[in-house]
Amino acid sequence: MPWTLYRYILKDLAKIFCLVTAILLLVVSFATAVKPLNEGLLEPVGILRFICYTMPTVLTIILPFSGVFAVTMVFCRLVADNEMTAAQASGLSTRLVLLPVLVVGLVLTLGTFYLNNWVVPIFYRKVASLLEQDITDLLVKHIGQQKAVELSDGVMLYAERCQVQPAAGSPSARVLGPAAREGQRRIMVRGVVLGQFSPDGQLLREATAEAADIIFDQEPDGSKSIQMWFESAMAYDPARGVVQLPGTVKSSRMYLRSRFRDDPKFLAWNQLIGLGRDPDRYDRVRERSMSLARAIAGHQVLRDLAATLGQGGQVDLNVEHRQSYKLSAPQVAWQGSQSLVLRSLPGLPVRLGVTEAGTVHSAIAADLASVRIAVESFDPLVRLAPADAHAEPVIELMFERPLVWDLQQPGPPVRHTTIRKRVTWPVPVAGPMSRYRASQLLAMLEPGQPYHGIRAINLEAQRLKRNLDRLRRKIVAQINLRGASATAVVLFLMTAALLSLRMGRRLPLVVYFWTFLITIAVVVIIHSGENLMTNLDLAIGAGLAVSWMGTMLLGVVVVMLYGLVTRRGGISCT
Repeated sequence: MPWTLYRYILKDLAKIFCLVTAILLLVVSFATAVKPLNEGLLEPVGILRFICYTMPTVLTIILPFSGVFAVTMVFCRLVADNEMTAAQASGLSTRLVLLPVLVVGLVLTLGTFYLNNWVVPIFYRKVASLLEQDITDLLVKHIGQQKAVELSDGVMLYAERCQVQPAAGSPSARVLGPAAREGQRRIMVRGVVLGQFSPDGQLLREATAEAADIIFDQEPDGSKSIQMWFESAMAYDPARGVVQLPGTVKSSRMYLRSRFRDDPKFLAWNQLIGLGRDPDRYDRVRERSMSLARAIAGHQVLRDLAATLGQGGQVDLNVEHRQSYKLSAPQVAWQGSQSLVLRSLPGLPVRLGVTEAGTVHSAIAADLASVRIAVESFDPLVRLAPADAHAEPVIELMFERPLVWDLQQPGPPVRHTTIRKRVTWPVPVAGPMSRYRASQLLAMLEPGQPYHGIRAINLEAQRLKRNLDRLRRKIVAQINLRGASATAVVLFLMTAALLSLRMGRRLPLVVYFWTFLITIAVVVIIHSGENLMTNLDLAIGAGLAVSWMGTMLLGVVVVMLYGLVTRRGGISCT
């Protein structure tokens, strides 16, 4: 008798469950395709592929609701047709009748856990690849529709028109040549406006140009980067106002981060565990490590400069346009931890010789000069994008009331109010430092180490530690979210079955309504716990407690309903 009843229950459950799952899967998958379809991100064939790739990602959301609906319909009909009364009369207990639901619930729980950890991340990457496979065409399409495009975090681009292949006389072609190398694509835009906005929407910087080239490069890790070349640009910077930038000016490199690759929620189980063991693979941690490496490299340059000048030597410095500088100073002193002060002695000024093609053609002499590492580029247009990760620190020399000799032409020296020079250290420092892991960089800042207590470096270190902490929390949150969500599936089905036995004489939709409310409440509680776990201002234990509290409360509801049903014989009489 039990096996006959089990086959009957399982057959009806499978039939209703598969039908409801298929309907919800199609409806939700098509709904997710509405946004990219309206934005013109996909062609008709791409829409079909997008829907196919999206189906597995929404399946884990649909399974609990379709399972609850199927259990509700089957058990409400068992009660309404008095089949439960017959089963009890034949000696079957409520526990035995609920056994098929428990088995189906466990199967769905294991299936949901497997989908969340090994299947869904694969299809998330397929969706990302589909949406990002040709970002150049997407950019051209948006610009053609005169829409603003976000190139990087807070950096927006607007242009009146564009063409896919720049002409030979375009800004980048005049410098790099008209041909693009393998993996690189270029487009030329006209009437371009580039702006950088703060998180609250305030305009920080702005640049305009009649023409500009946008160069897309494929990075070794699969990500894409953008670099822009402007012709005769006008830039606005709060520190300097409106600045005319003659000639061809290039922006720093901007990296187009993929949220599917950069967010732990889109990673498989083994990738989550591997990321926890090796956080340097995480984009945001790597970026912060690069920033810390640059800060350490900048201080190391100042230390080497102070040591060389303090021993009475000259320092060779690099600049562009085939020039080099030779700097000498009788006295060197630290001003805080981020700058140096160079002072003269009687008859021995602070001196800077400018050499070009092996010949000294000018010289600068002053009683006082300062040296610091430039935090930002002097060019406001370049500051619209983050600095290149491997770029060497820029040394800024500031001479107060210097005398300048032009050795190529006879005549007395010219007195200036101030002269600012921007140079780099002759030996690469940031490049080797950027290959250090985050843990190695942080170890350099421990008490007793040479970089301990330096404010600028400590700020970067705090940002790196915050990103590491946030990453660890995200990994813990994902593992617990997936576990709690999967565990709740079997409890959802048991709740639906027990409510159906308790309220089986009512309309099935009424029973499903109450089960649906319970399901939604538990899902909200579980995901609220995830948000709390990733909040660095709160203890991670609070988020863990909330995340699993939804599942535990649902377990308590199941136990209470089971007690009520067994006391009433398992059949609703109302």
